[in-house]
Amino acid sequence: MKTPMKYQPNNRFAAILFCTFAFVASYIAAKNAPSANAHTNTLTTHATNAASVGIAEAHMIAYNPLAAVALADDKAALMAKGEKVYKGYCQTCHQANGQGLASVYPPVAASDYIKKNGIKDVALGVLWGRSGKMTVNGKEYNGVMAPIPSNYTDEDVAGVVTYVMNSFGNPGGIITTAEITKLRKAGKPKK
Repeated sequence: MKTPMKYQPNNRFAAILFCTFAFVASYIAAKNAPSANAHTNTLTTHATNAASVGIAEAHMIAYNPLAAVALADDKAALMAKGEKVYKGYCQTCHQANGQGLASVYPPVAASDYIKKNGIKDVALGVLWGRSGKMTVNGKEYNGVMAPIPSNYTDEDVAGVVTYVMNSFGNPGGIITTAEITKLRKAGKPKK
């Protein structure tokens, strides 16, 4: 009995054939879907908005449009998990609406700090905490944010960071569990 052919990156013909098949299958599925426009828009949005996905995901989407659908499902799962984590832990300080508490806890809603510093910085803050002066939306804060407790998993951290980045008027983005694990393994950044 023959073993089915496996995808090998150095086999250019197989790679081209695989990608072509995946694209055609995605196109047919999109055309036959009841909400074809919504599906096509999801593919287009995820495939072209590299700023909202990690480099690995953008590369994967470029070669396999079906990956955009999987990524959208992953984002939805991360958002659901993240909302639970936010409501169970983060909203104590940052409040349910993300507005924070005046002079004590900075807002995560429509945050110029988040927009300027990006998803990796948000993840590092959640993982390792923050202390010292920072300016958010023109207002100075000088407090301490404790790191997320150890009972929360890397998936929980990826979820809450993705949730905050895509909620409260923030710019969007996805961070994967694998990326959080890598950040955690690298250790707390030195100042």
